[in-house]
Amino acid sequence: MLRSGRKDFMISGDGLIPNSELDSNRDRPLIPDEIETCEEWLTEYSETYSKIGNESSYSLKHRVEDWADTYVSNGAFIQAAHN
Repeated sequence: MLRSGRKDFMISGDGLIPNSELDSNRDRPLIPDEIETCEEWLTEYSETYSKIGNESSYSLKHRVEDWADTYVSNGAFIQAAHN
């Protein structure tokens, strides 16, 4: 799990998790390969989707999965966008 820019949230495989709800037995870790896949997609398509502006990280992570034909977590997409 990585800290987000805000001190009251962490990024896990499940997405942004408030520190008050952290549970190490429940929260999934971020997978570096998933983050890298998301970064590759963002490099190629971020300009296209920045013009749309109303899609959530969850809907965009599904676009990455379709493009890469593999699973990526919502948290991996958020971390890649944060990077």
